[in-house]
Amino acid sequence: MPRMDPDEARRRFWTARVARLATVDTAGRPHQVPVVFAALGDNGVVTAVDRKPKTTTRLARLRNIGANPSVSLLADHYTEDWDRLWWVRADGRARIVPPDTADESAAGEYGTALARLLRKYPQYRDAPPHGPVIAVAVHRWTGWRAAPFGTAGSGYAADSRSVRSPRSPAEPVREVPMTRRVRDVMSPGAVAVEPMTTLERAARVMREQNVGDVLVVYDCDLFGLLTDRDIVIRAVAEGRDPHTTAAGSVCTRPPVVTLDPEDTTDHAVELMRKHAVRRLPVVERGGCPVGMVSLGDLATSEDPHSALSDISRADPNH
Repeated sequence: MPRMDPDEARRRFWTARVARLATVDTAGRPHQVPVVFAALGDNGVVTAVDRKPKTTTRLARLRNIGANPSVSLLADHYTEDWDRLWWVRADGRARIVPPDTADESAAGEYGTALARLLRKYPQYRDAPPHGPVIAVAVHRWTGWRAAPFGTAGSGYAADSRSVRSPRSPAEPVREVPMTRRVRDVMSPGAVAVEPMTTLERAARVMREQNVGDVLVVYDCDLFGLLTDRDIVIRAVAEGRDPHTTAAGSVCTRPPVVTLDPEDTTDHAVELMRKHAVRRLPVVERGGCPVGMVSLGDLATSEDPHSALSDISRADPNH
């Protein structure tokens, strides 16, 4: 069962939507609570005390950090397919940044932290956090992921062409193609615009780049996804002026379904089928977009001679 290197651990951590924050009180008793979080640089994690009802404003996590700033954050992924299990732990030192600080540097850090949280969690846009921010400087990333079925360390022997289940020796060998990763089939360097880009300009970018959608990106964070259909249905059909309407006002906002470069193509197909979409953004550490995967990309990777692959490679008829 392979351990992750720090870069992979960090990348997977950023894809998680929730983590568990562990602190220790003055008596050495551990305390753990689920938190939502956002990235602040490569090794910074921020979370905030929000408006959800609390039994007290003197939260244990804040008291514990004040006495002992050493903390751990744990994020994990569980699925009934145990070949895709993983967990990541981020160890670091935490600081409490109050909302009413008079220090200009701390006030700037507080504002940046809230901006990152609001981009990642649309639920916060109607009720932003109003309490202190916990800023963690991570000094150690560790993680574990399950070995895929048929790989070394998984308990099953396999070559590059097929695997045999040990449960039934008499059962015929079932041919299983090697699993490919999203990074192998994605279109790198996804076309992107900023939230304040006008729809008229975004449409020109789509035409120039011969694509039907663009990522909406702000400060290397994925703000949303804008498609040609969004422009037609949410703007033109509603009588909004494409010359003045901003892309950020009509794009599909987070949570946008995304892929990690290390995800399998099987997982990509599963997500497209589940959410009835034909294209998915590919993002890595901290939500930074690195590419796009289309249904055509996946079809070409599985069978370059299929009809769908031929259609995907053909020049558009418009």
